[in-house]
Amino acid sequence: MSPIWGIAESEEEQEKESNRIKAKRILQFGLYIGKSSCILKRTVLSQDTPSCCGSPKCVFLPLMVLHLYGCSMEFTSRGKDFVNVQTGVSGATITGLEDCVCGFPDFSSPQYEMKKIFLKSGVPPGSGHAYSFLSSSLFDPLAPENCNQSRKYCFDREEHLALLTEEVLVERFPAFAFDYLYEVEVPDEFIDRLSTVTTTFLEESNWHESSTCRLVFGPLCLDITSSLIHRLSKLIFSAKDCEYPNYYQPRKISTKPVNITDEDIKQLEEFVSVRQYH
Repeated sequence: MSPIWGIAESEEEQEKESNRIKAKRILQFGLYIGKSSCILKRTVLSQDTPSCCGSPKCVFLPLMVLHLYGCSMEFTSRGKDFVNVQTGVSGATITGLEDCVCGFPDFSSPQYEMKKIFLKSGVPPGSGHAYSFLSSSLFDPLAPENCNQSRKYCFDREEHLALLTEEVLVERFPAFAFDYLYEVEVPDEFIDRLSTVTTTFLEESNWHESSTCRLVFGPLCLDITSSLIHRLSKLIFSAKDCEYPNYYQPRKISTKPVNITDEDIKQLEEFVSVRQYH
């Protein structure tokens, strides 16, 4: 029994191996939308309310509509030490609806029909440009999983920035692209038990962290007219003139002095956490 017992792994070694596998577990999911629309409306009190009715009737009048084409969001993480989020839009348009809030019949005559579109960004439908927001996803026939191949992930910050440049982001999402990358350097003594580390511990630790946020806007055409200004002014006024309680409640800031130890100063001299925006 002793030779067999020596070959078998101990419970401690099995636990370390299990924690190591959990720490390197990869999670990836994506959300893909071909077309989405958001209609912005204003509320007015109808003047045609019958006298028998006690309260006036509310009527919702559309102001403008936002169309987004070829949208996607992809999330990739490895354990608790690496997170990457990519979001983008292939095309976007903002179009006015019905008459202006000042009463002018904006789009009732053919001469104003072409001015309905206030904003064009990216490649809306009908431009002859093929959308590529599904590239490398499971909906892409050329994706590694659909070709019986294993997907290769990039978990190195410098390599990620070198491969996913701004040109690559704009090529996939001509209207708008967003890329967020977070990475933390895990000390060697925590690698075998990283899966047991809590979020509170990470917030209070002094591990080396780095994050990069990139926003890329493609070419766009904005038609600034009195109709657009009137509609935006109405939206801003309506947003401010509401009876909702404040969503933001100011927190009480402690006035007690923060005690900085020599160990904290030494760690700051060795490494300072960096957050970059481009």
